[in-house]
Amino acid sequence: MGIPGPYPGRVIAVEHPGSIVSGQYQREAVREMLRRGIMELTGAPSPTEAWRVFFEPGDVVGIKVNPVGQPYLISKAEVFQSIVEGLNLAGVKNKDIVAYDRYKSQFLSGGFDKWLPDGVRWTWASDDADSRFQLDMAATTATFSWRWPSPCPARPTATTTTAAPTPPASSAKTSTR
Repeated sequence: MGIPGPYPGRVIAVEHPGSIVSGQYQREAVREMLRRGIMELTGAPSPTEAWRVFFEPGDVVGIKVNPVGQPYLISKAEVFQSIVEGLNLAGVKNKDIVAYDRYKSQFLSGGFDKWLPDGVRWTWASDDADSRFQLDMAATTATFSWRWPSPCPARPTATTTTAAPTPPASSAKTSTR
């Protein structure tokens, strides 16, 4: 399925008065909101059928987490895990789900590796921010590939680039829980 998807410009708002209690996300309320929202968006009669509009068994799905606003404004376990549950309803296996962020250090400091469901993989493009270069991540249907600034026989040293060749397969980094 390509962008913009089957529902371009459609916005669904879902509220639940108990979704945050004493500053903490409530797992059941978040799950219910996500299920109601995807069913309303798709018009499907069940969460399983709604998730199957977008995903099917064998799909590999990347979920970008956000660690930038630590400790207050970051991706939350309750939301991420509810998304994984939805993907599972559509037949996507945990081994085919990859959580990722640009920097490994921020992924780890956000604690994402501690609450990923069993089997969900995680990856990053660079260990930490480095002002000498920037790595870009490009997702394909089944794999993640990173483009190194050129020239780049190994780790890049240039600060600017005009071309971006695909690195050797050994440069991809993935971890499992």
